[in-house]
Amino acid sequence: MKVSGPAPNEGALVSIQRVAVPPVEAVMSLLPGARGPDDEIVQRVAAVLKAVRTEGDSAVRRFTRDFDQVDLAPSEWEVDPARLVEARDRL
Repeated sequence: MKVSGPAPNEGALVSIQRVAVPPVEAVMSLLPGARGPDDEIVQRVAAVLKAVRTEGDSAVRRFTRDFDQVDLAPSEWEVDPARLVEARDRL
């Protein structure tokens, strides 16, 4: 995965401007499992990636609601760097 955009400064909000995701087929060899990946899961993941590529933020918001049960507007996606540091330090 490649994240592009300006590097965050200390005290600035962090925002991902664009994420380049390879096609599912490009990462198949990285998936665990002796049997290989489950075709249904591969198809579902491919559909999510395609929706995000074509629909952008609206797809990200929809999947966040569906998977995480959280409804955040794109303006709420930015996280203060201090909160990121706090979260990292709790690991």
